[in-house]
Amino acid sequence: MNQFSRSAAASQLYVTPKSVFDYVVIGSAGAYLLLSFTQAWSSPRASLIAAMILAVNGIVSLFGLKIALARSYLLFVVFFVFNLLFLAVAPLQQIGNDFDPILADVSLVVPASVLCAFMTIVGLCFVVYRPFRAPESRPNRFLDRSLAAEPNPNYTLLAAASMVVSLGLVGYLGSSLLQVNREAFGSVVGESKMINILVTAFFRPFTLVAPVIGASVALARRNTGWVTCFVVLLLAGLFINNPLISARFRSSTLIVFCVLAIFGPRSVRLFLVTYFAGLLASPIFGSIFRYANVSLDQRPFSQFFVHPDFSGLDLFCYAIMWVEMKGLEWGSNIMGALLFFVPRDLWAGKGRTVGEIMHDYIFILKGFGTDNVSAPPPIEGYFSFGIVGAMLMSVAIVYVLDRVERRGLAAQRLSPLYFILCLSPMLCMILLRGPFQVGWSEWAIHSSTVVASAVMLLLTKRTVHIPAPPSIRRGSMPETSQN
Repeated sequence: MNQFSRSAAASQLYVTPKSVFDYVVIGSAGAYLLLSFTQAWSSPRASLIAAMILAVNGIVSLFGLKIALARSYLLFVVFFVFNLLFLAVAPLQQIGNDFDPILADVSLVVPASVLCAFMTIVGLCFVVYRPFRAPESRPNRFLDRSLAAEPNPNYTLLAAASMVVSLGLVGYLGSSLLQVNREAFGSVVGESKMINILVTAFFRPFTLVAPVIGASVALARRNTGWVTCFVVLLLAGLFINNPLISARFRSSTLIVFCVLAIFGPRSVRLFLVTYFAGLLASPIFGSIFRYANVSLDQRPFSQFFVHPDFSGLDLFCYAIMWVEMKGLEWGSNIMGALLFFVPRDLWAGKGRTVGEIMHDYIFILKGFGTDNVSAPPPIEGYFSFGIVGAMLMSVAIVYVLDRVERRGLAAQRLSPLYFILCLSPMLCMILLRGPFQVGWSEWAIHSSTVVASAVMLLLTKRTVHIPAPPSIRRGSMPETSQN
């Protein structure tokens, strides 16, 4: 009887709120995938082979998502959600609704679908293989150490830097911070591309990242006064990073960062809820909060992803067509992305993104109504080195995600790597969505705000060493007065 009770209790351990949440998410996503597949299957122009490959890609993504949720792998949750929505559900809905005639070309859509599925399978192999890796032993270096454990954090320098940057941005951006859409905000900001990149990718995020890090460290050390100071600076950072005038991926990056900085990067289910809430609100920020005098983008649930913002497979088809006509880029687009910090004025032959190269061609061919031309990693690789390049690029991206997450989870809480991991989910999403140059540069520059904040906290005033008198160095005690 006791043995039966123990076995029953053990079996109940597997039924937890977390597992129920996981199965609800997987079941709902699976049903939505099936709905999208039936749309593609019923389309008279659809390639049934491509539809089946995309459905398999979605199923593999669901398996990977279930494992990543159960093991709290934050960036792999992002990876499989992206592959499920952008490389399975979205193209199935687009095929079923005749979003782009090129999706009916079997010679283009089938290889594109196979290469997208290959990237998903690579990610699945990583999450399955990962637990069997021996834990890594590393020195307790700057990026791994908790900032709260450091002696005498320099709150004054971090708070002063955050205040100066905030005031500088208010003075520079002025009335543009009060605008209600990105188009109006962009018309007020200056034309210099380099200055705009620094403002939008470093200084504006810094006004929010620095106070969050400062408040987290001060709270851990129970420095109540400094917690209050950084909360006030945080409110200023929220105003400067107004989501109505910011790119959606930048706003979502900072929102998710604030959530995970509080609850930790293993709160993958909380992240998923936050992401889906933002996804449902994305049509609002993509229409009336993006352009002036534009009505609300209203899409039915069954056609939510029939939109240029979720293009991926069709652009892959155009990339294959472009390579057949023009030839390979031989890595110029990838090198241009990796060396994004080199100005084009100094490097005349700097490689352009896939979207920049094909934009005019796509616009003429299909009337592509946006400059928001994405390029997932397989496209970037194919553009440079063909099928081999697409496969190698997929492996490289998955490996980088694995390394970033490993280092972040292995580091101490409130360490620079900890905060970088909290900042990474939506930057990972834009890296996967592409173009690679935008995703890589934004991830690097945003991460530098964490490193800069950490360095300021550690720049403490050194005490001046005064040599002791010879008598003290010899061990004798000096005379003292007794009052």
